[in-house]
Amino acid sequence: MVFPTTTLTLLACISLPFQGPGLLAGGNGYRYKTTLWTTAHGLPQHTVTSIEQTADGYLWVGTFGGLARFDGVDFQVFDIANTAALASDRILDLQECSAAKLWIATTEGISTHVRGVFQCIEVPEDPRRPIWALTEDHDRRIWAVQSHRLLRYDAERFVEIPVGVDVDSQAIFCDSRNRIWFGTSAGVGVLDAGVAREHEGPRGVLSISERADGSILIGTSTQTHVLTDAEPELFASPITACRSILARDDGTLWLAGQEGLAVVDEAQDLHTLEGPWGRMRCVYGDREGNTWIGTDIHGLVRLRESPALEKHLPSDSTGALSVCLDTDGSVLATFPSAGVYRYAGGEFELLAEMREARAILRSSTGELWIGSLGQIRHTREDETVEHPIGSDRSQVIFEDSTGGIWAGAGTALLRYDEDEQAFRTVCRPAHLTGEIHTISQVSDGAIWFGGAGGAGRVAGADISAFTIADGLPRGPVRVIHPMPNGDVWFGTYGGGLALLRDGAFTRITKEQGLFDNSISCIYEREGWFWINSNRGLFRVHAGALTACALDKSATVACSPIATPEANGGAEPSYCVDDGGTLWLPTVRGLVAVHTGGVPPPLAAPRTRVTTVLVNDEERSVMQEPISVEGGGADLEIRYSGVSLVNPEDVRFRYFLEGFDDDWHDVGGRRTAIFTNVPPGRYVFHVASASPHSAWSENPTSVTFEVIARFFETLGFRISVAGGLLLAAVLAIRLRSHRQHDRVEALVREVSERTASEQRVQRMMDELDHRVKNNLGVVLSLLEMTRRSAPESVEVFCALVAARVRALALAHRSLAAAHWTSLTMDELARPILAPYLARGTHEIVLQHSPLPIPARMCTALALCLHELAANALAHGALATPGGSVTIRTESERAGHMAITWHEDRDGPAPDPGPLEEGVGLRLIRGCVEHELGGELHFESHERGIVCRMEFDRLPWNATAAALPDPQAYRRQNPGTKSATNA
Repeated sequence: MVFPTTTLTLLACISLPFQGPGLLAGGNGYRYKTTLWTTAHGLPQHTVTSIEQTADGYLWVGTFGGLARFDGVDFQVFDIANTAALASDRILDLQECSAAKLWIATTEGISTHVRGVFQCIEVPEDPRRPIWALTEDHDRRIWAVQSHRLLRYDAERFVEIPVGVDVDSQAIFCDSRNRIWFGTSAGVGVLDAGVAREHEGPRGVLSISERADGSILIGTSTQTHVLTDAEPELFASPITACRSILARDDGTLWLAGQEGLAVVDEAQDLHTLEGPWGRMRCVYGDREGNTWIGTDIHGLVRLRESPALEKHLPSDSTGALSVCLDTDGSVLATFPSAGVYRYAGGEFELLAEMREARAILRSSTGELWIGSLGQIRHTREDETVEHPIGSDRSQVIFEDSTGGIWAGAGTALLRYDEDEQAFRTVCRPAHLTGEIHTISQVSDGAIWFGGAGGAGRVAGADISAFTIADGLPRGPVRVIHPMPNGDVWFGTYGGGLALLRDGAFTRITKEQGLFDNSISCIYEREGWFWINSNRGLFRVHAGALTACALDKSATVACSPIATPEANGGAEPSYCVDDGGTLWLPTVRGLVAVHTGGVPPPLAAPRTRVTTVLVNDEERSVMQEPISVEGGGADLEIRYSGVSLVNPEDVRFRYFLEGFDDDWHDVGGRRTAIFTNVPPGRYVFHVASASPHSAWSENPTSVTFEVIARFFETLGFRISVAGGLLLAAVLAIRLRSHRQHDRVEALVREVSERTASEQRVQRMMDELDHRVKNNLGVVLSLLEMTRRSAPESVEVFCALVAARVRALALAHRSLAAAHWTSLTMDELARPILAPYLARGTHEIVLQHSPLPIPARMCTALALCLHELAANALAHGALATPGGSVTIRTESERAGHMAITWHEDRDGPAPDPGPLEEGVGLRLIRGCVEHELGGELHFESHERGIVCRMEFDRLPWNATAAALPDPQAYRRQNPGTKSATNA
């Protein structure tokens, strides 16, 4: 059997986990995102011999150094050192049976795993010989192949099954007809209804699988064969020593062996994948569409197919800006640094050498329009005319339903006049502060346009303006996409999406699950939106997006596609050829994406509670409810979201029913800590979501029962109180009137001492609560800093030390203020003192004496530290003469706003202000999640502006309910100043 063969070559290096995809691609259009795990990431050993995904979603990986359970982020390793029931560390095969039991074949016997419990299974006669492979038949019986014999698990034990032939195999397989296949010394044997027969031919069997047509595939030490009821047929594969064969439901075959990896697609074309992973030992397909490769010496590899087919880069350019389809089906694209190119037949051809070539359009009449700096070029047949537009740039050219040509020139909207053979200005709206980026037409014929400052609508002589005051998001409008029902979608740069329905705008951002807030194009097909963004292309269902826009409490699930960053701000921003391929401009050239046949988004990740610590003692999560003796318990609950696709993007929320009032959205944090939990019954719920899904509908739950000690029960307290009352009454009646005054004095003394002890106890409880909460904050800082992947241990330690130091300074100031409140001056100066000491820049505090509540101070201290550190690295404090102004103000009762404004004198040493990294996530978490405020972040050419707003504070602008720190100092002159502490 001969197949056409191509080679899929390596276009980018295979990545380490969570550091960006490597891409395998070839001329046939296949593309795979690759990720590699080794012992450096927790794998017990580099030789991966077997892979199995169990019903709970975990991926189990067998190696020659033990067994590992993988949730997409962390490996949990089981070996003979920590698991006595594991037969050996050298794992040969894994098989989950229909009873959700994992069978583990090793070089020295068989073990099983079910619900966290391992068990060693006895093998008769020669138990320490290798068990090479396992399979389950249709009667739910486990079969195993051992050197020169076949075993079956019957009646809780293994028995040898005589077959009358010499068993010599490292593979065993049960086919769709319930036949058991295995290798023999003469070829391959099959056991059918208890009768064995032998096919002579392929020897040295290493792997067995079945194709959709029922034919059996046999991988041997020399070649791969197709076996039917007739004679074996040679399978023309370049893979020798084929150790593993995967037949996927989509009709593709994967062959892994001594010299690499091969794929047979649905059209029966064979493609080899070349990568730096060396020899293969196993290939496995999980339920989420990933293909996993176990290598001989390089660890575990994940391949995930991407619909992004091709990437094309002209040698003299670094990015395309606008694309359109030519009359012959080829693709035309503008490259601002080079000119206009035609792409056809796998090659680029330069059509026009133009600097600042931006918009391009092939009209319905075949005319070519090109927008650039200062002109719009118009080519009709063999005639080319240049229409001057002053010093402006033309970012967009659009053809309406009547064949009319529209264009943007700076802030002016132009229309081509056929009679005058020139462009005339339709309008130059005053509300636009920058270039027009997009033009579109709705069903009633009206023309919409958008750019920096908002959008506009032209309907005959009526011109309407729309800005952020009308509900549009902040940021230039780059996309306007009308819908047949009259809805209009607006995509902005930095502000996300907005839906215009019935004259009102509603917004969708990353807060509701949008993949990115910078939108460059929207293409609709079969009810799905394909949206290009700064983070690459993603897909989202149009109906779900509309429902999310109309319901602020809803979220939306987006499916990212592995493509480079979009190049936006010019139109047309995409084109679609006759084959349904979507062509997009990106910073690395053109990308073609096949938009048909893409599977639907995956379900939410499976959430699992992995560890429960009660008062620092680990408890089993298998036994519910988890009983806790005595009130004031401390609970630490660790959980994971089992996702094998982009697990680093899984986010979590949890809710302790009976203790919390609402869900806590904690992002990627995988630990929940509760301190001083009183007696009662509680249920911990945790849910997860990923960029591919909404929140899981059925959260994982664990029940806790905090049992009060006998002296903490209400009955005991009532009894003690009654007994004390009776004793007091009897004592008073027995004593003489002469001792009456003494008894009253004694009662007063007892009451005062009791109240004092209670105050001391409350202070101790509060101190205990604060210390444990602060430890939780430090743990979160450690985890977030680790996820930012610093380049060295020294950098990691310095980052953590700086953040903990900011916490310590805030606590020192609060302690000096007796935990009442602080002004911004008292909070900020100790934290910013190292930056003031540099002497080349200035930090100005413009604030009113508004008291900042103590509960807000530590979170704000972390925000100030992150802003100052970013300013020193990228912003105003990185250049001499730069300055930072911090302003505190209140606009109404219970409101406070803190503004950080940078003014940089000269260029920044590093582009961008604050990246979307751990620093910005930390600030956003402190302001929005911990303090319930709003964060507004803007960037300008001289620095950044960060505004933090808080409402519902326990004071107003005219009469603060909290004590004034300065007044407190005057009344208590011995108090140390928090600023100078």
